[in-house]
Amino acid sequence: MPLRFQFRGKSNLYGRLLLFVLFICITVLISSESAFLLGDPVVGPKIGGTVFSLLLVGFLFYTVELLKVLGVTNPRFLNLIYIYAVGGVVGGVYIANPFVDVLSYPAKQVVYSFFHICNATLYLVICRFILQDIFRSEETHSDHIWGAIVVYFLIIIFFGDLFEIITLARPGLLGQVYEIGWPNYIQCLMYSMNAISGIDSVYPETHNLIKKLSVLESIIGNLFLVVILGRLLSHPLRKRTR
Repeated sequence: MPLRFQFRGKSNLYGRLLLFVLFICITVLISSESAFLLGDPVVGPKIGGTVFSLLLVGFLFYTVELLKVLGVTNPRFLNLIYIYAVGGVVGGVYIANPFVDVLSYPAKQVVYSFFHICNATLYLVICRFILQDIFRSEETHSDHIWGAIVVYFLIIIFFGDLFEIITLARPGLLGQVYEIGWPNYIQCLMYSMNAISGIDSVYPETHNLIKKLSVLESIIGNLFLVVILGRLLSHPLRKRTR
């Protein structure tokens, strides 16, 4: 049987997931300017990486509860996410600790790549179930609006992980080689935010592969907004479900 936690109610779960992804994006924005805000380019990324790890744990735990509410009943799959949430973060903090190099650089590339591949896959699974909930309903609930916003932010984070995987394999494709781990991931997420928002990139020397993927992200983001607005506006709005 899957582990049980008392976080029930689709409306509350969508809202809490939205808060987590918002805080993740805010953490990235603040960490990217840590040298200016804290006067120390080293401390900021350490704090940012720790906060991100904690937010990711909370996000994954609430994700499992949402999947249960949306009808996912496979206990192995749900428990696997729980185990990944705890094990992935504990292992990540241990490997990425700033005091001791636990792994060599090539080994870190492999471990971080595996971590981000798992994350990206999980984000796609979450988006799939949320979109299924939105499009299969004959009515529009306020839940669906919050769920659509969550999906939009997950698109940003998914492409951030994709850019991270690519730059781990080929460092420097963002135009500069960043330290492996959180410092590099910050830049990948920032680039993803720039791409989907249409703001001029602050990374002018990026490789053509990254630029083409950012164009794809922008198209997907704009297309999602058009489709989801059409879906939400084409059905009558009802009170949110409990």
